[in-house]
Amino acid sequence: SGDTEDVPEIRSLENIDVAFLCMNLPFTMTVLKAASTLRDMRPAIAYPYHYRNSDNSFADLDALATAVGTDLPVEIRRRTWY
Repeated sequence: SGDTEDVPEIRSLENIDVAFLCMNLPFTMTVLKAASTLRDMRPAIAYPYHYRNSDNSFADLDALATAVGTDLPVEIRRRTWY
């Protein structure tokens, strides 16, 4: 996704095998926007990255996985990427 919000162009992508989404505030998506975007895109695999916020806190990856849910075949892969 690069440093962007959940713009319609990202949400409308189809047939995505692997998605990388940034979640650092205040510059990119919130956890809930990223989860909603992933639910729309439905990639097979999603890597959240660049998730350290400007105050040095980290986005909640557990909350991301919960918000994406388990009813879609989207696998959230966690790595130690800020």
